[in-house]
Amino acid sequence: MDIKAGKLIYQGKAKGVYKTDDARKVIVEFKDDITAGDGAKKDNINEKGFWNSIISAKLFEVLEVEGIKTQYIDLIKPGMMLSWKLEMIPLEVITRNIAAGSLLKRYPFEPKQTLNPPIIQIDYKSDEYGEPMLNDDCYRTRINR
Repeated sequence: MDIKAGKLIYQGKAKGVYKTDDARKVIVEFKDDITAGDGAKKDNINEKGFWNSIISAKLFEVLEVEGIKTQYIDLIKPGMMLSWKLEMIPLEVITRNIAAGSLLKRYPFEPKQTLNPPIIQIDYKSDEYGEPMLNDDCYRTRINR
C-alpha cells in the first residue's frame, strides 16, 4: 500500500493524526511516549507505539469480523495505521490491572495493588474539566464489597 502521511492535523499524548491524499482517510501514528499526572511526567518506552498499533489493529479486526464498524482500514506498518477520518468521541477507556496514578487519588487502593478483575475506567477527554471519570466500576466492584 503506497500511502504517505501529509500535514499533521492532530497531536495527542499517544498518537499523531496526519492527512492523506484521500480526504476521507487519515494516518494514525502511534508514539512511544508515556505520560502521567495529566502530562506532568513524560518518558519514552522503546517500541510502545509499535506494539500498541499491532494490538489495536487486531482488536479492530476482531470487532469488524463481529459486524461492528470501526475507523480501521489497514495497518500500513507497525506504528502506522490507515483509518477513516471521523469525529472523535471524547472518551478514553483505561484498563487497570494494578492501582496507580489518578486511581490512587480518587479511591483508597494501595499503590501497586493487584486489581482482579481489572478495572475498566472511562474518562471524558477534556483538559478543561480535568478528564473526569464517567463510570463507577472501581467503586461498585472493589470498594463497596
